[in-house]
Amino acid sequence: EVSSVAFAALDNTDRGCSRQVQVRRCVVHTMVLVVVPDGVTDVPGYVREVMGRFKRTEEPGSGRWDYYTLGGNWDGEIRPADQNPRKPLSWENNSCPVAELKGVGGAIVTPDGEWHDSGDCGFRMTDRPDQRSQALERWEQHASNLLSEQVGIVVALDAHS
Repeated sequence: EVSSVAFAALDNTDRGCSRQVQVRRCVVHTMVLVVVPDGVTDVPGYVREVMGRFKRTEEPGSGRWDYYTLGGNWDGEIRPADQNPRKPLSWENNSCPVAELKGVGGAIVTPDGEWHDSGDCGFRMTDRPDQRSQALERWEQHASNLLSEQVGIVVALDAHS
């Protein structure tokens, strides 16, 4: 099951979930947007360093992900279709200036090293559908506000938790 806030779904039945145009969070896969500030010259290294802070370990309750990949289930979907370079699973396909970002993802990692996600706004897969919808509406607003304060590029990852 995938959560949505009244956005058109695209079938992705081979993965047992649907893709959503804006808010992206499957039961175990989340589109994570890593905000890379202006001036960073080693974008892959920066993403590895920032994401490394949130890796799950043997410690109960640790981390946010056990593996991630560039783009993954949402390859190329953060860019407007007319600006998508159509290079599957590439940095070009899965990064763009914050100001050109399409959607808000299911989690955002900001340059201050903080992880923000839909759970911060009350989203729980076990809640009733109306409760999930309300939480995702709160998340979309919070994430949009958060992203409006950022400068640089965003990189889209598919993180498994």
